[in-house]
Formats: sequence, structure tokens, C-alpha cells
Amino acid sequence: TLREVRVEARRLGETEGTGSYTSDGLTIGKTAQAMRELPQSVSVLTKQRLEDQNITDLGKAAEQIVGLTVQDSGHRLTDIYSRGFAIDSVQIDGGAPMSTSSGNYTFISYDMTEFDRVEVLRGAAGLLNGTGNPGGAVNLVRKMPTALPQFKITASAGSWDNYRTEIDASGPLAFDGKLRGRAVAAYDDRKYFTDLRSTRKPTFYGVLEADVGPDAVVAVGARYQHVKENGTPQGFPRYSNGADLGLPRHTALTSPWAFEDTTSTEFFAKLSWRVAPRWTMRVNATFTEEDRDVNGGYVSGAVNPITLAGSRWVGSDQHSWNRQHMIDLNLSGAFDLFGRTHELLVGADMQDIRSRWQSFVVERATGQVANLFDIGSTPYVSGNLARGQLFRSYDPNDTRQYGVYGTLRLEVADNTKGVGGARANKY
Repeated sequence: TLREVRVEARRLGETEGTGSYTSDGLTIGKTAQAMRELPQSVSVLTKQRLEDQNITDLGKAAEQIVGLTVQDSGHRLTDIYSRGFAIDSVQIDGGAPMSTSSGNYTFISYDMTEFDRVEVLRGAAGLLNGTGNPGGAVNLVRKMPTALPQFKITASAGSWDNYRTEIDASGPLAFDGKLRGRAVAAYDDRKYFTDLRSTRKPTFYGVLEADVGPDAVVAVGARYQHVKENGTPQGFPRYSNGADLGLPRHTALTSPWAFEDTTSTEFFAKLSWRVAPRWTMRVNATFTEEDRDVNGGYVSGAVNPITLAGSRWVGSDQHSWNRQHMIDLNLSGAFDLFGRTHELLVGADMQDIRSRWQSFVVERATGQVANLFDIGSTPYVSGNLARGQLFRSYDPNDTRQYGVYGTLRLEVADNTKGVGGARANKY
């Protein structure tokens, strides 16, 4: 009788459960490569680091990545810059780029409860993203079902009634582990150091993964998120000479009726098929949809240090929606030539975005004088608001992008590789 032989493995690049601050492979270039094999500046935030630093969204993750600059624009997703250029798209699982600058899509919140790691490439990334700025690329890698059952619950509490709970359950479901599933839920309920501001954000993520024969794996899943925010996020004005107004920190330059209501859904499907011993075909498709309603009420304008005038209230009624279809198909593998092993990747991707955005003036709000030192004295703040004239409309606001790409990695010597690539793009 032979002793039991146990074989354990994990997906290349997967960081959950490793306890490590690095990864053995990055998938931002479509196929998993070790960091030393990538000839550009790359970084990774593993699941261990995300948990250790309590990083719950993409904006906070970007703050921890060397070489990135983050600017809070008042949107749900902060503006991220690399080498002076805005990163205006995000890959998910190395798929076709998802635009974060189309039709106010930045009001989505990429909650880290859905993802295993964050990968960032700094420098030109046109081969991956097609059109856009040359500053870099971000790749979010989803959590996938585990081969063994596991259950995890996390709760946290912070200043200004900031509460968060996460529940994560995963494991085999049927067919001797060939069908696996994972369900994740997160709930944020928080207030802020300023008055009249609060946020509630439930997020749900689920995925099913199945082994289809010995050589293919299929995964399908979805994510739902609803952000309900009271008040309008807005910075403090200053005196016209640049001096600080000296207002109490809790001062809220927003109105009790102001709100933001955003619903975001995502559906995805992935196929990984080993078509030959050293060749793999991958298909990655994602559909996202976002609907947003906003009643904005905030203060704008510098204050004259002599007359204390200059600030006025702004009221807006905004409605927007955004639909994005992304699909990526590629084939990668290795071949032998002249006694050495080389690698080839060829693929095609498509990005189809349709969005609408309209803003109406709130007549009784816009233009009212704001006394920042007695903010509650403004008559309209608790008044009955009515939609006014159409202020601005982007209808339609659509983008379509198609591309084919390829990368060749040649082993020219024992310790030397040459890497070349090309992309043809229609935008």
C-alpha cells in the first residue's frame, strides 16, 4: 500500500491565503508573468496588504502604490494619475479596458471585497488599453471560488460612525468539486466629520466556476452595488486673497435635501481552454450598467475679506446612465525555435460604451447668496425645490473601440529576452 499523495496548487498570481505582500505572477499583460519578466514598472497590492491596511476601495489602494498620485475630485472614484497623466480606464481580470471617464462613470465605487489584488503598470500601456493617456494601466483581479470550503466575516468601526461588515463564503458545490461557488457581501454605513453628510453602500458579488472537461474552465458571475449618499461632497471656499475662512471643521456647505443615488450592476463570463499542451485560449466578457440620480446643493465662490460676500449657492438636478460592453479574446502559448523556447500572444478586444447625462438648474437654489458664517440663514435650504431649465445635456455620448494586438517574447540568449508588440485600433 502506497502512502497518500496530496497535490495542492493555486492559480498563478493568486494572492489570497499566501500571507505575502507580493505575487508570483501578474496578469495585467493578459498572461501571467513574473515581475522580473515585465520590462516596465509594475506594482501589486495583494489581498494580505489590502486587509492589513483596511483598504476598501480603489482610490485608497492607489494612494498606496508608488508612482501614483491621487486627487479627490468629489466623485466616488478619485482621479488617479501616473507620470502626470490621468489613468482613465480599468481592466478587470486583464480584459478589455473599462472607461472610467465616460458619462460620469467615476461615480461607481470599486469595492475591494470583490478582488484578490490590484495590479498597476506605469508607463505606456496602449497595447493593452488602446486609446487613452500614456501614463499607465490598472488591472483588478477578481476573487474566484476556492477548492476547499471557507467562510470569513470581518467587521470594523471607525471615527464619525464609520461602520463596515464583510461576509465571504466559498467552496465546492457539486460534481466532486468540479462546480465551485463564491458569495461575498459588504455593507458600509458611515457619517463624516462635516454635518449633513452620510453614506450607505451595500455591495454583493457572486461567481460560479466549473471544470468543463479536463482542459477548460468556465466562470460566470455578477456584482451589484447601491450607493445612497446624503449631502453633496464639496470643499471649502477661501477668502479671495487665499486666506483660510477659519470655519469650524464640522461646517456643512451643503443642504439637507441634497443626495446622490447610484446603482451599479456588473455581469461577466470567462473561459480558459487549453487547446494544446502549451497553448491556451481565453475569453473574457463583461457588461456593466450604472444609473445615477443627484440633487446637488453646495456653495461656490471665494469670499471677499472686507464685505464677506462672494459665495453663492448652486443647485442642480442630474440624471445619468452608462452601459459598457467589453470582450477580449486571445490565444497564448510557447513554441520551440533554434533550440530555444519562445512565447506568443495574439488577441482582439472590443469596448462599446453608451451613456447619457443631463443636468437641470434648480431655480430657487442657484444664485442665492450664501452666508458661510451663518449657513442656516439661507432661505432656500429647506425650501421646496422645482426643476428648472435644462442646463447641459450629453445625449448621445457613445464610444466604440475595436482592436487587435500581439506580443512576441523571444529568448535570444540564456539570460536575455527580446519583447515586441503591436496593436491596430479603430476608435
